[in-house]
Amino acid sequence: SKSLRDEFLFAVCGLCGGSIYFIAENTALEYTLVSNVSLITAISPLLTTFLVGLIYKNERPGKGIYVGSVVALIGVACVIFNSSFVVKMNPIGDLLSLSAALSWAVYSVVLRKLNAVYSVMFISRKTFFYGVLTAVPYMLTEPEMSSPEVLLRAEVWPHMLFLGVFASMVAYVIWAQSVKHLGAITASNYIYLQPIVTLVASVIILSETITIVGYVGCGLILGGLWLGDYLTRTKP
Repeated sequence: SKSLRDEFLFAVCGLCGGSIYFIAENTALEYTLVSNVSLITAISPLLTTFLVGLIYKNERPGKGIYVGSVVALIGVACVIFNSSFVVKMNPIGDLLSLSAALSWAVYSVVLRKLNAVYSVMFISRKTFFYGVLTAVPYMLTEPEMSSPEVLLRAEVWPHMLFLGVFASMVAYVIWAQSVKHLGAITASNYIYLQPIVTLVASVIILSETITIVGYVGCGLILGGLWLGDYLTRTKP
């Protein structure tokens, strides 16, 4: 990197976009419902919008962005509760989920700054390095570590390959490119589409059924994204 300050920002990317995000999200699943985790982590685009408005005074988002985000978030809730409506509050799990959402928002904002100076591949490489480095202390304290022999099983390798290549390397490079070309706010708002993709995949792969609540949720998500963009473009 070109300075110690930039190296610190790379460390923040690895910490917030890597270790904290995944550790907080996965640990939250031990304490609360999957629907809670999905819904709370889905507010990361809204948190990103707040952070950008707070840090960059000359780039404060208009009210249209907030209105669209809220509508899309309601849609996310509908999609998550497509098959059943179950809400169970658990302070530890919910706070961990909120920490994951906030850490991803911080990562997106810092990424926006680094993208102006460094290439996407360089940033991704640094993010992975610091992500693994900061996750090691947590891994060493975990009492239930799997035996290294598990990695020798043939059925494990396809899963490791998918998680390592597609869900990690490719996904992070695409995300960095998106933030670079669209900006942190616009790129983050597309995260609201994730529940729709998940819902469609569950129908195709698992033969699950989409209820009327799921259809309404998909409509609200798409409508919220359109509304935010429309109100921003037509702002006087």
